[in-house]
Amino acid sequence: MVFSRHRVVIIGAGNMAREHLKVLRALKSIDIVGIFSRTFSQAQLLADEFQIGLVATSIADLYDKTHADGVVVAVSETATQTVCTEALAYPWQMLVEKPVGLGLTETKLIFDAAKGSEKRFYVAMNRRNFSSTLMAIKEIEKIQGERTVQILDQEDPFSALNAGRSKQVCDLWHFANSIHLIDLFYVFCRGTPTSINNVIPSRYGYMAKSTHSVISFDSGDTGIYHSVWNAPGPWSVVIETAKKRIEMRPLESFTIQTYPSRQKASEPLAKEDHEFKPGFFRQMREFIRALTGEPNNLVTLGAYLKSAKLTNELYRE
Repeated sequence: MVFSRHRVVIIGAGNMAREHLKVLRALKSIDIVGIFSRTFSQAQLLADEFQIGLVATSIADLYDKTHADGVVVAVSETATQTVCTEALAYPWQMLVEKPVGLGLTETKLIFDAAKGSEKRFYVAMNRRNFSSTLMAIKEIEKIQGERTVQILDQEDPFSALNAGRSKQVCDLWHFANSIHLIDLFYVFCRGTPTSINNVIPSRYGYMAKSTHSVISFDSGDTGIYHSVWNAPGPWSVVIETAKKRIEMRPLESFTIQTYPSRQKASEPLAKEDHEFKPGFFRQMREFIRALTGEPNNLVTLGAYLKSAKLTNELYRE
């Protein structure tokens, strides 16, 4: 695949912005032509580090001075709705860090604001581009029959609150963080959910607790979601089929067991998942495909809204 050079800008100047900039700098088909942040001094520091020529004073200034092909939005959860709504006024392709909206209501508002622009609004669900995820997809596509997908989630909003995160974000931590894992049900399970049974429902507060839900899909696949809050537990995904069992624990790893063997085989991760934040390099390559108008595996805003609705159902009080 041959790429032409593309002009890309970034909105945000925190840790996630830096991780995206590391990848952008490594891609020879990209020119990083501008940056904007509410905190000008932080944007200037990243501009100096990554040799970005323009530190804009507003989103309008960022577009007017660059006419960029693409923008990466990596701002705080509480700023995402305002920034996305403003950025939608310009004709660039957008790659927006999750969560897109703090809660289902905000996600719907952003979706409504994007009507007519959905084909240029993508959500950076980088776990879909982990090399482990892509290996799992390749394996299960070969297997006929029903699947059971078990996802174990562990969240600690109590520690996040004590570390200085805002209570607004921590009160909606399932949208801020759990959605990363819940989205994987739409990667590994086929079809549409027909029923959700919250066997152990969510309980409000910051005490140690757990939830347990069973999701039935019209394909015959079953999703099992277990979350542990303010207590220990590893993130993991297990995919069970009649012939193979795949485990990702942690998510960046990949092991496979083939029936009737009792042995598990491990597969190495792609080189880029060691050099950059896992999934980011492949995700940005897919964004380049979007910039060139080619098919890509990025999550559209409409697909993200489905995951937001599922998150809301799994954490319904």
